[in-house]
Amino acid sequence: MKITYTQFVPDPALRGTTTNLPAHIAQVLIASGQASAVPMPVRGTKEWLKARLEQSAQAGPPDAHDVVPPFVVGVQWEAKQLPTGLVVILRKSGGEVTRFDDLKECPACPKSVRKQFEELKAINVGADAQALDAAKRQQTEYDEKVRHAKRW
Repeated sequence: MKITYTQFVPDPALRGTTTNLPAHIAQVLIASGQASAVPMPVRGTKEWLKARLEQSAQAGPPDAHDVVPPFVVGVQWEAKQLPTGLVVILRKSGGEVTRFDDLKECPACPKSVRKQFEELKAINVGADAQALDAAKRQQTEYDEKVRHAKRW
């Protein structure tokens, strides 16, 4: 918001100067009588366009936390293993992602992605069995320790 400082501003160097400030700060200065609002020029004139460009420059770059969802043109298929170990097929279209856990759920899936899914699933089955055996052994050892621990 564009404001002009009035004679009531404490700093004599600011008196009569015009500046662009965020709206919430400008409104406080106007309400306290330290500034007056500069009206926008008539819409469609060169002065109005210049004022709008000044406002745009005040906005600054986007924040690092602003996220723009990916937009995919057409349809993309992908087979991958999630961090949890689950093997899935992903169908990306536009800004939407659909996840399939089973080949029966996605009959339109390309053959190359089906093959990749089956290969990942075969690798994952062996890894799951080993991980399950290791977890069972750890649980058994823990149960033995707890069973013989002294209680109050």
